[in-house]
Amino acid sequence: MAMASPIDVFLVSMLVLNLLTVTTSQAGDPAMPNQAETKFCVPKPEVDDKTLQTNIDYACGSNVVDCNPIKVGGDCFEPDTLKSHATFAMHAYYVANGRNDHNCDFASSGMLTTQNPSYDRCVYQ
Repeated sequence: MAMASPIDVFLVSMLVLNLLTVTTSQAGDPAMPNQAETKFCVPKPEVDDKTLQTNIDYACGSNVVDCNPIKVGGDCFEPDTLKSHATFAMHAYYVANGRNDHNCDFASSGMLTTQNPSYDRCVYQ
C-alpha cells in the first residue's frame, strides 16, 4: 500500500477543516445569537412622550431590569431624552424576558429592529 504524500495529507486536512468551518458557521451557536440576526427592542418613531415615560416606568419597575445606566452618571444617561431612555429600558426588558417578540410590544408602542442602538459606552446586548 502506497503512503500518502505530505501534500495529499495537507490537502485532505484543509478540505476537512473547510467543511467543519462551513458547517459550524451555518449551524451557529444557539446560546449566542448571530450578530446579523440579533433583534433590538426600540420605541416606534411616532410614540409620544407620555407613552415613552410609561414604558420606562413599566420596564424599570419590573424588578428584572437594572435601569441604573439611564440615571445621571450612567453609561446610557446621555442623551438625556425620553426616547433614548425608553430605548434602553424597553430593550433591557426584552432581553431580561428571553428576547421573545411579544416582550417588545409595550401596548403596541415597541418594535423590533436589527439596527443596534449602541453608542459610546452604552452597549446593547
